[in-house]
Amino acid sequence: MDIEKEEFWGSVLKEQGKSHQTIKSFCEDYGIAVWQFYYWKKKLSSGAGSPAGFSELKLSSTNSCGIRLLAGSIEIFLDHDFDPDFLKKVLSVLNC
Repeated sequence: MDIEKEEFWGSVLKEQGKSHQTIKSFCEDYGIAVWQFYYWKKKLSSGAGSPAGFSELKLSSTNSCGIRLLAGSIEIFLDHDFDPDFLKKVLSVLNC
């Protein structure tokens, strides 16, 4: 996926959320096709383009783990020296 498009549409989606306008009204005000808005909303919320479908990837400084992965209600905490092959196995079991 084109990173610039992903960043642009991510900011559009956030802006619409902050605006408290309906999607239709927001799109009319900004000259955006409603179908494009929904296309990108679905594409970005499904995690397409993100590693393993994860919607959030954060470095954690509050505990001893190095990385915290979030996918919906699933949280995976990884030490700095985690085994990538084991992580792949876990993700395949979870269908992430």
